Amino acid sequence: MKNFSNFLLGFVDRHLTPSDVREFLLKEYEVLRDSAAGGELAALTSFLARLGWVESESVTEEDLSYSESDINDAINWMERLESDNVIKGGVAVVGAGMNLDILDAFDSDMEWVRVQAQRLLQHVESRRLKSLTNFKTEINAQQIFAERTALSVFFSRYARRHGDLRFINTAFKLNEWLLVDYRRIQGQDLKIRFLLALAEQENSAKELQA
Repeated sequence: MKNFSNFLLGFVDRHLTPSDVREFLLKEYEVLRDSAAGGELAALTSFLARLGWVESESVTEEDLSYSESDINDAINWMERLESDNVIKGGVAVVGAGMNLDILDAFDSDMEWVRVQAQRLLQHVESRRLKSLTNFKTEINAQQIFAERTALSVFFSRYARRHGDLRFINTAFKLNEWLLVDYRRIQGQDLKIRFLLALAEQENSAKELQA
C-alpha cells in the first residue's frame, strides 16, 4: 500500500499540510468545547480521537449512521425533485450535500446519487471559489457557508465509501476556500460543523492511505 499512499499524496491538491490542519483544528476545538455541546461536538471529539489528536472514545461508522427518519426525509427530498439534477446552469438546490450523503449511506449503489455527485464535483472544479453560491431558493451568507460545508462532508465521505480520490481532492480545495470565510461565521454550531468537515477530510485521507 506504500505505493498507493505515495500516489495519493501526489494526487491531492492541498496547500494546507496535515500539520496546518491539526494545529488549526485543535486550537479551535479548545476554544469551542467548553462552551458548546451536542451531537456534532461529540462527533468532532470522536473524529479527533480517531486521528489520535485527542483522547476520547472513537466514533464508529455505526455511531454515525442516519436514523430511519433522516432516510425518509432524504428520499422525500429526492422525490420532490422528480429525478431532476441538484445543480443546473450553476444553480443548486438547497440541501444537496446533506441529503446526498444520507442517500449514499443508505444505498451506495444508487445511480442517481452517483450522477449528482459527479455533477457537483465538476461544478466545484470548474467554478472553484464561485462554486455553490447560487441557489434556487434565496439564502443568506451563513446558509451558503452551511451548504458548502455539507457538500465538503459529503465529498469526504463519498471518497471514503467509494475509494474515489477525486472527491477527497475536491474536499481539500473546498475546505481551504471555506477557511477564508470561517472567521466571519456567526454561531458555534456552524463553526463546529466546519471543524467536523476538516476532521472528515483528514479521516478520509488517512483511511485511503491505509
